[in-house]
Amino acid sequence: MNKPAPSFNVNRRETLSWAFGLSVGSVLAGCGGGSSAGPTLDTLSDPQMLAATNKLLSMDLNAQYASQTMTIALAQDPGYPGAAKKIATSLRSFNGQYMAPTLVLNIGDTLRINLINKLPANVKGQSKLDYLNHQNSTNLHFHGLHVDPKEFRPGVFGDYVVDTAEAGVQPGESRQHELTIPQVHTNGIYWYHPHLHGSSNAQVSSGMFGAIIVRDPADKFITSPDIRERVIHVHKVSLKDGKTESFYDSAGAAASAFLLNGAYQPTIVMRPGEVQNWHLLNTASFYPFNPVLDDHTLLAYAKDGNVFDRKFKSINKATSTQFGNQQWPGNALYPGSRHSVVVKASDTPAFITCAL
Repeated sequence: MNKPAPSFNVNRRETLSWAFGLSVGSVLAGCGGGSSAGPTLDTLSDPQMLAATNKLLSMDLNAQYASQTMTIALAQDPGYPGAAKKIATSLRSFNGQYMAPTLVLNIGDTLRINLINKLPANVKGQSKLDYLNHQNSTNLHFHGLHVDPKEFRPGVFGDYVVDTAEAGVQPGESRQHELTIPQVHTNGIYWYHPHLHGSSNAQVSSGMFGAIIVRDPADKFITSPDIRERVIHVHKVSLKDGKTESFYDSAGAAASAFLLNGAYQPTIVMRPGEVQNWHLLNTASFYPFNPVLDDHTLLAYAKDGNVFDRKFKSINKATSTQFGNQQWPGNALYPGSRHSVVVKASDTPAFITCAL
């Protein structure tokens, strides 16, 4: 079936009440299929989560190569189920992970990241444009955070992305970042990734990205323990022989279908009527993403960390083609953007195929 989800006029109190009426019946497979032979497994992996302790989160972040097996589609528009294959990859990463950890901070917390570049020496001669010959130089951008964009004391940087290719963090070098989340900062979902002009595209396309969740302890909806919260990176890889070595690979190689947290067409398992809180991040370099959940309820409550004044906006098949101020933000999730959505699974126990 491919029916649009019904449109709901739902307020905040009603949405919260969903969490306390969860059924314990048969599981619902939300983005895949099922078998009567046994319970369906949830195959959407969650990123590692690191939270601040005593108002501080301090960590090393290594830019390095990592090898793993990925499943990608054999066609650009595969439908469901799509033909796929497994391939061995060798890609740039943060801390050897695809995806990097999700960092959880309260307003007022301090984040300290020591960015260590463990990538090999730059390969010259990849392009006639010199700034495209620094694919293993890097830096770090905190996308959407309202924080200091400068070196605010010797050797300690905020959200510093003004480097030329030669002035970025070179292979074998490191850079110390320190950010304090302002008390007036909005809570919500943000992310971090390289932003060195000339190399950021290949690095982000490889998987060098992670999420940041800023919490306001006064907002009980976001921090409710009764609603499962999931961070979902929506991403396409552009691979040439399992690698993304240069700008030309990331821009010119055929892109995979959208992967959710690195998984191709994963299964998301929810109980009938269950409610979850999802943060969808489009970490693809070039491609917009239009989420639709057939036969389920999908209500957006924030875009790019900005809450819709305690309102909910239905996202469904019908809204996926609507644009303009009245429909904003619609479904469209462009590269770098984030949707925060409340998801309510169908009340009918079934195995239902849905499209993201």
